[in-house]
Amino acid sequence: MQRIAAIYLALVPFLAAAIGFGLGGVPDFVSVPVWIVHSLLMVWLFDRQSKAGGADNASWTLPAFLFFVPWVLFTLFAGFGPPPSSPELWLAAKTQQQWRYALLTAGTILLSIGFSVFAGRLETSDKSSWEKTASVLIGIAAPLNILNMLYWGFYLPVAFTDFANTSALPRPDWYLAIRAIFSAVGVLSVALIFIATACAAMAMKNRGLLKKNTATAYVLVNLLAAASAFIPADWPAALAGAGYFVTIPAISFIGPYLLGLDLISVRTGRG
Repeated sequence: MQRIAAIYLALVPFLAAAIGFGLGGVPDFVSVPVWIVHSLLMVWLFDRQSKAGGADNASWTLPAFLFFVPWVLFTLFAGFGPPPSSPELWLAAKTQQQWRYALLTAGTILLSIGFSVFAGRLETSDKSSWEKTASVLIGIAAPLNILNMLYWGFYLPVAFTDFANTSALPRPDWYLAIRAIFSAVGVLSVALIFIATACAAMAMKNRGLLKKNTATAYVLVNLLAAASAFIPADWPAALAGAGYFVTIPAISFIGPYLLGLDLISVRTGRG
């Protein structure tokens, strides 16, 4: 049963993304209660997994939970569906989108604290600086990500409302300039999170908290994702699609989420 719970928790982000893009949105009166119940289930399963690890895992529970809890929040997005593809659809779902980016902002803050606590736990050994590098990278990425979330969640609705009222075409130069700036900010912030995750995996490997092959997989996948974030939109569709996917803000949180599960599962065979 414990193994099944561990597998389920590991699959949650991927299932949530598949449901979100596959269903295309569920009414709030259905999705919100389901999200609340599922969030409680996730926290309960996390607690059981953490306690199963024994006393050796006690010091890792806090950073693990801070890595874990953003995706507890993000599972609500499964009911939202993908981000709207036009200003009109965006305005129709304005409140929902503001909730989306408010939760992403909260998740960014929690992740930043998590990396700081994680680095502090590992500083008892001075053989490696991977954890410090990860913490510094997140310290740079977090404010950039928060600014990007504020742009998407609170600036764009105002801009789109203004466009709807004035029917201004083409878009004003200031809008195009700001959009270009925040496009770059978004790419940089997720790339830094991916790289920080790779560094955290190396730190865990050096402390015996992660197997070599698992750490190598984390490093390769996250570095590939970081590189993919810079793929231009006018490249072939398959590559451009991959670039778009990894720049979805919640995707960059999957690596830390899985590392959190590894941190509480050192004694139970996972990792």
